[in-house]
Amino acid sequence: MKIARGFRNFAGEHCATTALRQVFACHGIKLSEEMLLGLGEGIGFELRTGKKGGLPTLGMRGAGLLELESNVCGRLSIQVKLLSSKSRKSAEKDLLKILAKDEAAVVYVDVTKLPYAEQGDFCHMGAHALAVAGVDLDEGNYMVADTDEPFHRVSLDDLARARSAVPAPQLPENALLRFTYPKTLAPIAVAIETAASRVAGKMLGSKDSNAGVMGITRFAEVLPSWPDELGINETREALVAAAGFIEESGNGGGGFRKMYGRFLGEASRMLKDPEVASLASSVTGLARKWSTLASKLKSTKVKDIPGKLGSIQKKIVEIAESEGSAWERQKAIFD
Repeated sequence: MKIARGFRNFAGEHCATTALRQVFACHGIKLSEEMLLGLGEGIGFELRTGKKGGLPTLGMRGAGLLELESNVCGRLSIQVKLLSSKSRKSAEKDLLKILAKDEAAVVYVDVTKLPYAEQGDFCHMGAHALAVAGVDLDEGNYMVADTDEPFHRVSLDDLARARSAVPAPQLPENALLRFTYPKTLAPIAVAIETAASRVAGKMLGSKDSNAGVMGITRFAEVLPSWPDELGINETREALVAAAGFIEESGNGGGGFRKMYGRFLGEASRMLKDPEVASLASSVTGLARKWSTLASKLKSTKVKDIPGKLGSIQKKIVEIAESEGSAWERQKAIFD
């Protein structure tokens, strides 16, 4: 099976940044997954209240579906177009056209529909991004690269089913990204500075009381009401789910803060700025605090909930204060 020229099968932490990194490598764009996360404004916070009896959830990524990819491409002067179709046949044609040009493609799937997902630890929330690196029409297989290291041979039918499934939140059916690359990328230093400034502004200045630093404070405020509003058993489920959003869900741990700290560390070396290096250390510290919180949430048993919510609330308040300080520093550095 022929693989797209220059394709690199990198293992990664997060599906969207891994897929972009793999596909960009075909054009000699050698950016780390962490750099792509930073350029995409891929860090944030949102407390999502449960609807129709659902449990509250946490969003730890700042950019929404396709927003991260759009941010990255815009900052690098790469043109990106979303292709979608309700027809599996048309969607397959779009994909095969890209592969025929010796290019790799980013597609979006419900990964639970793919056979290899049973053997790996994959994020099953919403639309999962992966890279298609080649196709063998005689065998009827694609060569797919995901966040784990090995290539996966996926049949044309299996990928078609996964692409046309309706995940939640929903992307356009059979979503596929097509890239047009410039002769020269936009200056990376400017891209870093504008992206970092935007992240700090959103974390500090969100008008939504459930988002940004305000949202973390709101999380602390509403947590004690969960047993009365949800019920004690459902509160346990919500705590475990919140731990998963913080420490798992394909975010590299600490609610993307661990990855973002590495982005800032890389940025400090490129910009030769010791203040950014110090900020990187602070954000890495935030990651550890979030990970500690996740451990507390996950380990809280039903019988311990009444006695432990107070200490958990205190930990969230501490995190909100630390987040506010970190993003104020980032704003001062990059504005």
